[in-house]
Amino acid sequence: MNLQQTADAAIKSLQSGDWQSAVQYAEKAIQLSSAHPELFHILAMALKSGGEFPRAIQAFQQCLKLQPKHAIARGNFANLLYQLNDFPNAEIHYKRALLDKPDHLDVAKNLAILLGLKMQRYDEALNTLSPFKDPASRLISADILAKKGEQQGALEIVEGLLSQAPENVELLLRRGRLLRELGFSKQAIETLAPFAEQLAQHPEYLYLMACLNYDEDHPDETEKLLLATLDIQPNNLDAHQVLNQLYWEEQRDQDFLASYQRLRDANQYDVAARMSELTSLFNAKQLDRAAELIQEGRRLDGDLPQYLHAEGALASRRSDLDSAERLLRLAAQQGPSLPRWQLDLASVLIKQGNYQEALDQLQPLLKMVPDNQELWAYIGLCWRLMEDEKYHWLYDLEHLVDYRPLPIPANYDSSEHFFSALQRSLKTLHKSARQPLDQSVDGGTQSMGNLFAQHDPVIQDYKRALTTRVQHYLDGLPKGDSSHPFYRRLTGQFRFSGAWSVCLSGEGFHTNHIHPEGWLSGPCYINVPSICRPDDPEQRGWVTMGETSLDLKEREHTALALCPEQGMSLLFPSYMWHGTRKFGGGEERITAPCDVMPI
Repeated sequence: MNLQQTADAAIKSLQSGDWQSAVQYAEKAIQLSSAHPELFHILAMALKSGGEFPRAIQAFQQCLKLQPKHAIARGNFANLLYQLNDFPNAEIHYKRALLDKPDHLDVAKNLAILLGLKMQRYDEALNTLSPFKDPASRLISADILAKKGEQQGALEIVEGLLSQAPENVELLLRRGRLLRELGFSKQAIETLAPFAEQLAQHPEYLYLMACLNYDEDHPDETEKLLLATLDIQPNNLDAHQVLNQLYWEEQRDQDFLASYQRLRDANQYDVAARMSELTSLFNAKQLDRAAELIQEGRRLDGDLPQYLHAEGALASRRSDLDSAERLLRLAAQQGPSLPRWQLDLASVLIKQGNYQEALDQLQPLLKMVPDNQELWAYIGLCWRLMEDEKYHWLYDLEHLVDYRPLPIPANYDSSEHFFSALQRSLKTLHKSARQPLDQSVDGGTQSMGNLFAQHDPVIQDYKRALTTRVQHYLDGLPKGDSSHPFYRRLTGQFRFSGAWSVCLSGEGFHTNHIHPEGWLSGPCYINVPSICRPDDPEQRGWVTMGETSLDLKEREHTALALCPEQGMSLLFPSYMWHGTRKFGGGEERITAPCDVMPI
């Protein structure tokens, strides 16, 4: 075959999904002529399809070296970098591609998704899409607005698109999800009701309706809809997760994880399903069953890096640190772009006392996920254990940890009146019999969904009071440190990215944790047991800052311990380790924590 025939064969193989043949033909074509950038582009796309990422990167680089203004190839290169979580370099190449081809819609959309949904640079993302008025770009803008916390603006876009296509299923479901986020679950159910017959076999509709009924405390209908979802789409792992969360909370242990057996019976139990089930087993602390499932996976599928990581995480939980390090190191080497795997290896290195090696493992992640709160938690821990002064720079307890009374709304005649009313409202949200699977609560329950989506006037009064409190905190912080992971994100504006309520009783407590979905976090104390006293030498029920979940024993350090008092609000950066001590007795401890993000 001549050059053109060989290149055509490569393209045809790539289009048919035969990436290996595409690679072979592309390499033969390059042997015939190594000066054609498009041949390297075809080779890069074939290697990308086959998961040969390092070689694909080299091929993209050679293509762009030969033709720097090849905007399509550069956009595809940026897509690969995005896939590998190399967000800074993906951004560079997306922007260069747009500079060379300003009307490149796919590049503009992907850049907006990167900036808005991954890097929280919402306004810049929206500006990127502003020249484009097509429905897909408008929908991405709606997603970015929703991520920014402006669900109402997102809803207006979706409603506008629905006026042109009133029966568009994607738009109908998008509107339902946005109404749910705004706290209008009942209204969302009503707006979707007319389409029930039309969408009766649509798994995304059934799943959304299940979530909406879960919000409205209709567990039987929730279960029915989730099972219907799985009848149509057995591998809908989100539905499996929610269904088993429901069974867990209702203490239906005989049904917990039974949905995965249905996949086995139908010969549809694959690696992804096994990893989903493993997640639930880890969260439920059923480690023996998790170990059996991992071994089954390795026996049937081989030593996939997912299983190596899971077995390493299991060994870490069981304090078998040598096995944990070996397995997690193997997994991390095969998944260099997966921050979770790198973080888990670093946590084991810290447990072993290898602090510098842990830091070396963590530092490259700062380019990929510079705002990852868990990353900064581990970096700060390494600095403390190495007695590095940067730990005090990171924690800055004098300015960053703030504990003071919540301002009382003017329509209440006293603090007691307000917190008594708020306690009654919050108690109605605690309906489950068991603590959530994936939270820090031990011996208590947590409200579901976004607390501030509740339309209870007392809860909305609390939101307004907390808004004033957070704004006062932010206004009082020192400015100007562009290298600090908290201070550099100060904008003067913020949104609540999460809010919930926790009710602890008896021996209940919060395990030590950080808030991975936040930037600023903290609870307000709504009801405090009488056993919590400032003069208690045992500090029962106190909140602690600095102690970790790594069980470092004598290496643990309490940076600060505070006695909770009704009406007090505590704020701190989300990367700071914190937890509570057990308090005992029969009284309840009710808090209303939140996560805050800058905008």
